[in-house]
Amino acid sequence: MTFNVQVGNNDEFKGNLPRTETGTFCYTTRYSGDGGNTWYYPVAGPDGGSTCPGLFGVMTITTGSDTTAPAAPANLAVNGVTSASITLGWDAHPNTDGDLYAFRVYRGPVGGPFAQIAQIANTGATSYVDTSVTAGATYEYYVTAMSAASNTVQATAENLIVDVTFRVTVPSFTPDDFPVYIVGPFNGWNPSDPAYALTETSPNVWEITLQILDGTNFQHKYARNGWDRVEKLADGFGETEHFALIDYGTTGEQLVEDTVANWRDR
Repeated sequence: MTFNVQVGNNDEFKGNLPRTETGTFCYTTRYSGDGGNTWYYPVAGPDGGSTCPGLFGVMTITTGSDTTAPAAPANLAVNGVTSASITLGWDAHPNTDGDLYAFRVYRGPVGGPFAQIAQIANTGATSYVDTSVTAGATYEYYVTAMSAASNTVQATAENLIVDVTFRVTVPSFTPDDFPVYIVGPFNGWNPSDPAYALTETSPNVWEITLQILDGTNFQHKYARNGWDRVEKLADGFGETEHFALIDYGTTGEQLVEDTVANWRDR
């Protein structure tokens, strides 16, 4: 619902209910002023009588005179895939008769069955992003203009791999006794894993490139061949670690730049 007008000391809101089937239904409203943590229900309102006893209204939906479905959405296609989303697109609907109410998006495994996953009230919409996908899973979709169905398309949420270069700047007083290692849950928190040893590319700057799945929130820290030489905050005592959200972007490459403020042994 959206705000309409102020009526005396009351705020009037207006909304609509999607027409999904004919019949008689009970309805009520509720309100929240804190983002949905607390809800308030009406203490006064219509009495639905024997059909809807209590503070409920009665709504009857019948079949209108217009029984011709809008034209089906045309040229449904897959416009993009990642490991976490699939983007669909279709042509702008002509809405010749002016009776288009909404689009519905259906999804299922290859060959079905299909289930509705979204209703789009914007009749000018030409795309939808499905973010409830599983990497590696293949889906089929179709879109309807309330009742007229589009073509069916198939898409797989790809396991996109990103070449991520980690570039870390260490303090100028860092000893040259050991190389710098990147450490995290990806290698069992091993601070001396040779597979994750960085290379010094310039004074006090170390780099390594890893292949990581798109969408990963990559947790890591740096050490010098042992936990007694792990990075610390500037005071030399406080714990610290890094997180990098891995993003395939348009090239499949990403640069993450970190800084080590101090080491435990300094």
